[in-house]
Amino acid sequence: MNTLQRAAWRRKGLYYASIIALFTISMFWRGSFALGNPQRIAPAPTALHKAADWLGSKAIEPQAIKLELRELDQGDPELAGEMMRHASTGARGFAIAYLWRELIESQKRGELAHMEMLVRMTTKLQPHFLSPWLFQSWNITYNVSVDQHRLGDMYFYIARGIDLLAEGERRNKRSPDLRYQLAFYYQNKFGITDKVQTLRSLFQLSCIPPGQRSAAMLRDRNGMVDMQAFRKFCEENPHLVRRLKEKLNCRMPMEVVEFLEENRSVPSRFKNDAGDYASDTDQFPVLPPQFAEGPEEWKPSDVGPDDDKSGFRAARAWYAYSLLLVPPSPKWPGDDRPISSASPLVGPPGNPAWDQYDPVRYRLPKSPMLLLFRQGTPRAQSYQADLEEKEGWFDDSGWRPDEIADEANRWFPRSGNEPDAVFGANRSWAGEQWRDAHQRWRAHGEANGLLIEPGRLQALREAAGGEVDSFPVRPSESELRDPNILRRYAAQMGLFFYDRNRRTTNFPFFLMNSEAEMQPAGLAAHKALWNAELARQSGNTGLAIRRYAEAFVKWKDWLSQYEPYSQVDSLQEDIYEAEYRYLRLLTQDDPQVRNRAKEKYDTLVRAIAPAIPVVPPGDERLMTVLRQEVAEGEVSPFAKRKPNGEPWIKDDVKNIVKARLGVTTKSATRADE
Repeated sequence: MNTLQRAAWRRKGLYYASIIALFTISMFWRGSFALGNPQRIAPAPTALHKAADWLGSKAIEPQAIKLELRELDQGDPELAGEMMRHASTGARGFAIAYLWRELIESQKRGELAHMEMLVRMTTKLQPHFLSPWLFQSWNITYNVSVDQHRLGDMYFYIARGIDLLAEGERRNKRSPDLRYQLAFYYQNKFGITDKVQTLRSLFQLSCIPPGQRSAAMLRDRNGMVDMQAFRKFCEENPHLVRRLKEKLNCRMPMEVVEFLEENRSVPSRFKNDAGDYASDTDQFPVLPPQFAEGPEEWKPSDVGPDDDKSGFRAARAWYAYSLLLVPPSPKWPGDDRPISSASPLVGPPGNPAWDQYDPVRYRLPKSPMLLLFRQGTPRAQSYQADLEEKEGWFDDSGWRPDEIADEANRWFPRSGNEPDAVFGANRSWAGEQWRDAHQRWRAHGEANGLLIEPGRLQALREAAGGEVDSFPVRPSESELRDPNILRRYAAQMGLFFYDRNRRTTNFPFFLMNSEAEMQPAGLAAHKALWNAELARQSGNTGLAIRRYAEAFVKWKDWLSQYEPYSQVDSLQEDIYEAEYRYLRLLTQDDPQVRNRAKEKYDTLVRAIAPAIPVVPPGDERLMTVLRQEVAEGEVSPFAKRKPNGEPWIKDDVKNIVKARLGVTTKSATRADE
């Protein structure tokens, strides 16, 4: 072997040795082989052990585990999607762009099954990119669903959109935004959207075992309604049956049975007619898993009666689940009590009282602002309590379907002195929900520095050197090492955000609203007005007039105890709209109003009689105006002013309601707009 050959072999040997050395180092660096044993119990670690443990902790694999960056840490794995991702290699971007274009075209052509398949393929190719999950779930839930003519089909696609977003959440378990949007979909689509009464009813059908809501079970041999079985169904599902009767005009039991027959195939929590629950991921409504911070929240493993379950309950569970991923409010230095802030990132860096944001454990949501994000749970509970009142569930007296029905339209005919059938009694529905809402609002305020007792608030003002109107000037790093300067700066920030955040989130109103509404006097006032509306709708004018008068007296007594709450415009609009219906009844049918208007007319005629040769007969238009003046100015319980001289209903609120009802064409706005 000559000199050149020996030199070539030496170079090759060096190359191979370098490759093996680098490969071996990379194996240790990636963490494929552990250098140390950080969890060693015995014997006591030597200096060599400590060095090895330190080097081992700096490897890629241990750091990835610590920072939760591995695929398994992101969420549930999906093998088919992983195969597609790896097989596509560099062409994945082109494939996604093509699929995205095709699914939009499929939606335009109405090929919804093909579109949904393309959506699934798109999300499989980019499972950890949140935008496709958010956009396509919104697209199906809002755009595709509203294009359906049948409400059953609309409900189906709402469920499909929510299921898609829930799958995205399972693939990305560290995203508070996905959890929040799931809650928002439930709250919006089953709370305040179009056709909400039907969607709420279908949602409730999803929570009832198919065998227990079968139309065949409620029919007898002749195809008529089996009243004994129907009564049992009403006892088990009073909310659903009442909504069908009073909101969806199912006037007779047969119409309720036909509704069940028409919608027997809705998405459900169950896998068969026997009532066996489907797996957690196959149920609809899809719910978050059980978590220690929300043991009372609705979860897939919950069994038993679901009569009071609603979209707001599902939304509340997802809102609570999303809070596990967001950081808490910062704490007051030297104290465990929170102080209000814009985010945990605002504050002196390095200070343990403020520097609490752990990016490994917590995530900051993209929207809405963090404080609004945190108040989703109590807001959903307030919606739930308000829903109970809007559907007539105030106290433990229950629902009587035949309370104002004549004998021909009674659901459950009675014999002799038998009392009316009552369903859903022995539970104060709205009272329980409002008390829960008030507790949640208080807990939310205390946890985020929005509710501070007067003594502590005064201590903050003293520490800050007085009131704070603008964002405090940030001290230098050296100044922040002084505990007195740090405490003063923290107090200034707390006071600044305390005022701003309370106004931004409208927290004082929500707390006051829940406190006032949970009172027995408030529940009695709402119930009395509800009964007056029932009497009016049934055509019993005399009974309606008496009930309205009694209801408004109760409203005055209740609101006298909560003066600031009585000034809320939305509440005054609701009161005046009911009062206006009452005034119309008085104008048309109340003898007292007619007689008083006739007296005013006679007085007016006598005043002008000397100036005219012939006394005119009664003018109907003038008489109508006089009756309205008498009804609103003398007979109505809200005619007199409050003890402080203010009117019960503001004039601008009256104008807004009249414009909304089409009584006047005058443009009306609130004074503060």
